[in-house]
Amino acid sequence: MPTRTLQSQEFIGSAIHNQGQPSAIAPRLLTVADAARYLGRTEKSIRHLVQRRKLASIRGDGRVMFDRVDLDAWIKRNRA
Repeated sequence: MPTRTLQSQEFIGSAIHNQGQPSAIAPRLLTVADAARYLGRTEKSIRHLVQRRKLASIRGDGRVMFDRVDLDAWIKRNRA
């Protein structure tokens, strides 16, 4: 019978422990860089959309954040 390595035992243990649960929680609020990647745009174009009030943003603590729901709504509104 082959012996299991410590890594394979840890993998099996974590797979059993996390069974049926997501492995990571995706954040709901995204930074400008994250929103740009999400929409396939540049950070500059995201800032421009915010300035022109074409894209909803959340401001607090000196940061600009974006809700995934708002980004999805923007995609839906701008669908050709």
